[in-house]
Order: sequence, then C-alpha cells, then structure tokens
Amino acid sequence: MNKLLKGIGVVAVAAAAVGICYIGYQKNNDRQYEQRVSYAETAVTNEKSKLNELQKKVNDFYDSKNKEFLKKGLKATDVTKVKSDLESVRVTAEDFKIKEGSLPEGIKELEKQKSEITKNLTNVSDKLRIQDQTNKLFTKEVSDWFTFKDEMIMQEKLKKSQVEEVSEKLSLFPDDKWRKVVKDYLKSASDQVKTADDLQKRFDELLKDGAIVTYEDYMDVLAKIEDIRNEKLKEKFAALAEEVSHLVVAVQESTTYEEVSTETYEEVSTTETYEEPVVEESTHSEPVYEEPIPESSEEQWLPENTGNQGGYVPPVDNGGSSSESVVETPDTTPSSESVETPTTESTPVETETPNSEQPTTSSVTQ
Repeated sequence: MNKLLKGIGVVAVAAAAVGICYIGYQKNNDRQYEQRVSYAETAVTNEKSKLNELQKKVNDFYDSKNKEFLKKGLKATDVTKVKSDLESVRVTAEDFKIKEGSLPEGIKELEKQKSEITKNLTNVSDKLRIQDQTNKLFTKEVSDWFTFKDEMIMQEKLKKSQVEEVSEKLSLFPDDKWRKVVKDYLKSASDQVKTADDLQKRFDELLKDGAIVTYEDYMDVLAKIEDIRNEKLKEKFAALAEEVSHLVVAVQESTTYEEVSTETYEEVSTTETYEEPVVEESTHSEPVYEEPIPESSEEQWLPENTGNQGGYVPPVDNGGSSSESVVETPDTTPSSESVETPTTESTPVETETPNSEQPTTSSVTQ
C-alpha cells in the first residue's frame, strides 16, 4: 500500500514538473513573439528608409534623361551589391516570423515598394547581362549604347550560333529604344560572321583539287577581303588569296602553252596536208576543132575568086587524122548581108604548098 502511494506521489510530482516546464516554455514563446511583433512595429520606419535608399540607387542605374537606357559605365558589381541589400529588407510576416494579423500598419506598402524595386533591379541586371554578352562578340566593348555606331569589329573565331543565342534572349525584352540599338549591334556581328563564312567557303571552292580558277575569281575575293574588319581574319584571307593568284598564273601559262601548241600544230598540219587541186578528166568531151598547122612558115594560100569566100576550106593533110575541120576565114569584103556557109556538097581540094613558087589560080580546078 505504501509502495502504491509512493508511486502515485512520484507521478504527481513529475506531472507537476512537466506542467510547470510547459507553462514556462509557453510563456517564454509568448514573450519572444511579443518581442518580434514589437520589433516589426519599430522596423517599419527603418525598413522604409532602407527601401527608399535602394530605390534611389536603382534609379541611378538608368540614364538620367531616358530610363530605357542604362547609365554609362555601370558595372555588374554595383547591381549585385544593391540586390544583396534589398534581400535583407524585411517586409513580410514570414520575414518577421509573426502572424499576418500581427503585422503593423504600413508594412504592406513596404512590401509593394520592395517588389517594385526588385522588378526594376532585375530589369537593370538583365539589360546589363545582354550588354556584356554583346560586348563579348566584338574585339572591344561598345562605347555607346544610346546610338548605334557601325564601327565594331567581330571576334576572330566568332560563330553564328553565339550571335543567335544573344538575339534569342534579347527577344524577351519589351520593344523599346534600348532593344533596337542592341539589335543593330547584333546585326552588325551577324553580317560580319556571314561575310567571313561566305568568303571562307569561296576559298574552299577555289583551292580544292581540280578547280578552274580565273582572274575574275581572284579579283572577286580580293574585293570581299576589303569587307573583313578583323585584321587577323584579313591576314588569313590575304594568304589564301595569294594561293589563288598562283593558281591563276598557272592556268594562264597552261592556256597560253596550249594555244601556242595548237597554232603550231595547225600550221604544220596545213603545210603537210596541202595538195594541188586535181582536175578530173571528164569521160565526156566536146569535139575540139583545131586549125590545121601549115608545114612551112609561109601563110597558107587561099584561092581567090572561088565564089566560096568565108566558106568551106579543105583540110590540109599533115599526116594526122583524116577528120575534116571547118575553118572560118574572116570576110574582108564589106557587105550589109551576112554570108552563109553553103550547104551543098563540094569536092574537097587538096592544097599543096610548093617548095619554091607561089601557086596561081590556074592550078586550082573548081
């Protein structure tokens, strides 16, 4: 019995101790909560002052005349510092670890102000990041973000994909004046990359085995090299152009040699193959009428007053062919009428030429 009472007494003491501890813990929590609420009430003024100061700094990040542009010379470290200070400002019940109902009056306005500052700071940070990424596309940083100046020089190993990546991020920004200027700089980088890539492809075509290179091709690549702004790339392409010039000279020398060889060959061929024209004898020949050739150098005697002037003359026997020849003698007697050759048969008279005497009319029998 005593043991039972003793046990009950121990339990009661323990329960009382626990109750006392709980009550003390609860009172301590209430005291701490009240302290946090009190701090929140006193912190409103302090936090509001911090926000106003940070708002001023963020406003200073923009150009004084146009809030669409960032201040010249702005650094990423400046933005990071303000961002860290802004995060330390407590304006919500969660920040103070109190209930929403315990928040002091005016704290909601501070929460809205902080949200607006955060939005502006994010915009500044994003624009500055785009500007930094754009600067990395060129050999030097852009000197003027307010007005586009077409003076930038692309990096030697700049790729098309790098420019496209920045352009894709830029498309997420509102269409304002700042975005237009950055877009122009990106276009400049893109155009330079395209010019360099196209020129490299052209050299690859001209310098490949079996390519036919002309003087016009050489002049064309020289003109395009002038559009390259990067000096290292220009030197590289100039060296390739030198190789192209050697090919042009080789092609011209080869062409000249072939032309000379061809002309020489044609001259030799013309000389060797030239032949006198051969006239083929026709198997059909027209009758040839030849005048009889007298045996002596004296002129052939023709009878006078034979009544057959301009008519038939008997052939002279020269020991040749027996065919008869018709010899027309010119008519020396003027006449108004033409003399026709008689068609009547006549006895041919053989004419002999004496060796010493001239024949007379009495020696011819008609």
